[in-house]
Amino acid sequence: MFGCIIWSIWKQRNDIIWKEVTDAQRFVFDRAKTLLQDWNSAKIIQKTNVSSERPASITKWIKPSPGRYKCNIGATFSESTNMVGIRMCIRDENKHFVLARTDCFRPTCEVHIGEALGLLSTMIGFICCN
Repeated sequence: MFGCIIWSIWKQRNDIIWKEVTDAQRFVFDRAKTLLQDWNSAKIIQKTNVSSERPASITKWIKPSPGRYKCNIGATFSESTNMVGIRMCIRDENKHFVLARTDCFRPTCEVHIGEALGLLSTMIGFICCN
């Protein structure tokens, strides 16, 4: 809990400096408490999922055909902020960096929908940049 409170105070400081927004002290504590609750919930879900899954197989990166690209997408889902965060990275057949992008949107949604929207955002960004 101590670490969450310190983080929330740090966030309040940044909000004051960068956004000129001051949170009430009670909100700073509540935000820390919510963060800890979300973290504990995620650990419980992770333990449940890990115990019910098959042993993971080793995945090897397979390069795309020449002239093609590979896009890796990661998504995070936050119930407390009701947001989805997306991270994408495109590389060519030689693993050279082509494009990276981050995006976020509301409201939260199912994982497969969030990742599909991430792919759409990547394709739009790639088309606009090339």
